[in-house]
Amino acid sequence: AGRLGQVVSNVMANAIRLGTTGNPNWAVDAAGTGSIQTLQVVVVGLKINLPTISVATVGSRILSLDAGVANAGRIFFMLGTFSGTSPGLRLAGGAVLPLNPSFYLTWSASNPNTAPLTNSLAHLNGSGQATTLFTLPHLPPSAAGLVLHHAYVLLQPIDFVSNPVQLTLVP
Repeated sequence: AGRLGQVVSNVMANAIRLGTTGNPNWAVDAAGTGSIQTLQVVVVGLKINLPTISVATVGSRILSLDAGVANAGRIFFMLGTFSGTSPGLRLAGGAVLPLNPSFYLTWSASNPNTAPLTNSLAHLNGSGQATTLFTLPHLPPSAAGLVLHHAYVLLQPIDFVSNPVQLTLVP
């Protein structure tokens, strides 16, 4: 997730010293020179406060967005699906939204800022953060076991997509 197509070269880095606890700070050493290796950095731009929700009670879950301060003030669009995350949808500009087509995806795209996803189309704050609220509507007990995924995209331009988060409906 994150900005697309960025290539970094001539990087200098520190590495966390093996066996340190991070309390009060992480001890680091210069990474030094050596063989060139690929470094994969996973940006967790979306978190959910609890990964399950009961169909027996109406409740809510908080989706916390963090696109970084470089994206402060930008417009985000939170979407959802119940058909998984792979292969996802290719968007304008080449980004892949990790949500597969479903009725819920179509509905969430066509009805922003409407329950069950409130604050789904809005601006990030000055720190590049926001929250969206998912409120479970009344559903029959047979809906238990359904797995929803949510992710967001930054607009104008479409150059950032978040990781997906999973929400499982339980009895």
